[in-house]
Amino acid sequence: MSDDTVEIEVEVLRETDKALLVRTAEGDEVWIPQSQIDDDSEVYSVKSSPGTMTVTLWIATQKGLV
Repeated sequence: MSDDTVEIEVEVLRETDKALLVRTAEGDEVWIPQSQIDDDSEVYSVKSSPGTMTVTLWIATQKGLV
C-alpha cells in the first residue's frame, strides 16, 4: 500500500465491466470504478469477496470512505 491508496473492508454486491458495488464494514453501499482499484487488492470481483480492497485515496475521499 502506498501513500495514495487506502485499504477498506468490503463485500462486493454487484459487478459490471466498469465498477463494483460494494458494502463497507460500516454498511455503506458505494460504486467503486474498476480503474480506482489497486492491482494488489485482495478483493477485485464478486468471486473474491469479502475482504480487503485497496483503492486510490482520491476515490475513497470522493465516496466518503475516509
